[in-house]
Amino acid sequence: MIWSFGRGDEIVRLQTSYDGNSHDFVLEITWAGRPPTIERFTTVKKFKTRVLAVEQQLADEHWTQIGSPEILPHVWRGPTTH
Repeated sequence: MIWSFGRGDEIVRLQTSYDGNSHDFVLEITWAGRPPTIERFTTVKKFKTRVLAVEQQLADEHWTQIGSPEILPHVWRGPTTH
């Protein structure tokens, strides 16, 4: 999935995916004016915790979500939780 956030004329993009080769959950953050950062997590719990922390940071820094998240089915073929 991709989420976009805006603040003034700046944009931040979060992309989440699952790497089927390494079995990692991946969070890629593209901050305005900075190179992207890629973080990898071996458990869904750590991954979700980090995504929520980034969302809270963005809210605290007055970033606003732009539109709805975009689902990218070709990059999310991770394990399902029941």
